[in-house]
Amino acid sequence: MRVDWEIAKRGWRRYAVYPWATAAGVFTNTIFGFLQAYILLAVYEHRTDVGGFDSDTIAAFFLNGEKMLNVIYRGGGATVSTSARKEWRLPDAYQLPLVIILNDRGGSGPEVLAADLKENKRATIVGGKSIGCMGATSVTNMTDGSKLAVVTQEFVGAQTGTIYNNVGVVPDVAADDVSAVDKAIEILKQKM
Repeated sequence: MRVDWEIAKRGWRRYAVYPWATAAGVFTNTIFGFLQAYILLAVYEHRTDVGGFDSDTIAAFFLNGEKMLNVIYRGGGATVSTSARKEWRLPDAYQLPLVIILNDRGGSGPEVLAADLKENKRATIVGGKSIGCMGATSVTNMTDGSKLAVVTQEFVGAQTGTIYNNVGVVPDVAADDVSAVDKAIEILKQKM
């Protein structure tokens, strides 16, 4: 119980000290919640077996069979291209302009989605460069208790050849966390 109280107290302190960051976080989470609900409702309208989706599947909702990312397997040097599945594309009524907000604390799935859509000029990326946590590693536990992680896959843009692993997704429009949502709204208003 003591640990729970300490966590709650520190969490409240963060909210009290950074009210603008808290408000921005609540606003951003609300917008993304509505966006996710809107996408899932649109998909459910056409497919009744909606479940959890990975980043490539979500990107396919907005692409038309284009190549997205190449996965380079480091052990054997094989390269596999991923392409959006045409049959997953949402109807034209749902093909609205997209803006994705990234920062330097997001990695993995959000980066893959942003890279997939950026590669095909389907979304404008706003914010800061992402962390570059794309690909896969193989972790080996050593006898002294340490761990050895070896990169086994890297992601490279199929259209541009851009390397994303350990580099990140560079935004089209740079913005800090406070102004990113305003810039995203401004871009959407221009494109609508």
